[in-house]
Amino acid sequence: MYSKVGISFFFKGTDILCNLSHDDYRQSVKIMEKAILATDLSRYFAKLPQFRQILDERISAVGEAKPIDDIAVKTMWQTEASNRELLMCMLMTASDVSASTKPWPVQKKSAELVANEFFQQGDFERQKLNIKPDAVMDRELSHQFPQMQIEFIDAICAPVYELISRVCVRLRPLLEGCLANRDCWDSVAKGETVKEASMRLPGDAEGADAGYRDRLMALLNAPFSSTALHLEGTPTSLAVPNSDTVNPVDFPASSVKTARCAEDNDATSSTTVGGGGTAP
Repeated sequence: MYSKVGISFFFKGTDILCNLSHDDYRQSVKIMEKAILATDLSRYFAKLPQFRQILDERISAVGEAKPIDDIAVKTMWQTEASNRELLMCMLMTASDVSASTKPWPVQKKSAELVANEFFQQGDFERQKLNIKPDAVMDRELSHQFPQMQIEFIDAICAPVYELISRVCVRLRPLLEGCLANRDCWDSVAKGETVKEASMRLPGDAEGADAGYRDRLMALLNAPFSSTALHLEGTPTSLAVPNSDTVNPVDFPASSVKTARCAEDNDATSSTTVGGGGTAP
């Protein structure tokens, strides 16, 4: 997703970098490349301890209670390009899994949509390629999906939001939303109905438009097709479609070449789904 947007910068009419000098242009492209590659989870796991160490060493020296506009805190990021790049990488991951921070109806719907896409891929692998799909793509393990979401939040989402909220306290609502959704997934995993009080729906006092809460509830209660994953109360297994209905056109051979090229460019296939906040 990010690479497609980035490529659009090179086309006439959307070439927003066209007035930069040659050196600035090259630098901008390099920054975009690093930002895109930062969404690779293998890179995220490698950089997370580095980011935590910087925060422990630098912020503890100036005081964690300092506001983001404090000169000492600003200097920490302004003077060292490597620190800024590391912060950028963390913010890319935070953006990539941002659905995990949304009100429960949005988080749940996002997870269901991504899960169904994964299960279609898993169906194709099992029925057409005769291979066992990864657990997160295995329709036969759909009852484990809520627990997978909990593990995804624990391993990926919560750590990055905890750290960036140390950089800027105004980002703390992202961490709080992520942890609240974890509690909701825990209820679903236990076969319990998620209580409305846990969904973080906007109240009248928060200044949200009158219809926003209604739209969120409508999203939560939207009907699903017979093959859709519906994560409410006791998780239900999905009906496995007939193998003849799995269209190999949806998974063209060219995608294998694309993935291989990505690997050659040192971008592995373990990236998160853009904005999905869903276990990859």
